[in-house]
Amino acid sequence: MPRKIPGDWHEGGIPDNAVVDDTAVIETAMSFEDFRSELPVGLEVGRAAAVYTGTQLDVGPRGIVRLGAYCMLTAVHLVCDERIEIGSHCLLSWSVVIMDTYRTRMDIASRRAALRAAALRSPRRLVEPGAPTAPVRIGNNVWLGFDVCVLPGVTIGDGSI
Repeated sequence: MPRKIPGDWHEGGIPDNAVVDDTAVIETAMSFEDFRSELPVGLEVGRAAAVYTGTQLDVGPRGIVRLGAYCMLTAVHLVCDERIEIGSHCLLSWSVVIMDTYRTRMDIASRRAALRAAALRSPRRLVEPGAPTAPVRIGNNVWLGFDVCVLPGVTIGDGSI
């Protein structure tokens, strides 16, 4: 049974496979609407980290997201089918997108087939089994300003802005 956030306006809860430090803040369970990880631990939220309203955790069945200590996410969109790691003392601003997958192959025929299949699915979700993934790692003390997009396979080093 999902854990409820006291005073949350959203009816959902935090999934059992989300490990959240007692000092961390998750503002609303709305962030978990697209969280589908089936791993024993699909999310780790470190000491005093904060996941604020507008953040979306779009995590597929085999995905895991790790947020370091004192990390702050404000209206960030994470698309994870394998692994996204965000270090400690990171600030991720509004509309940042981090994705370890495009959820489809790059060739035109595969993309068209995946889009046609998505149109028949409810909810409409781009899902192509075997679509390539590449882990993303954001180092410690990183600041990503608004509208940054981090694509599959990218590593951002410690102290980057």
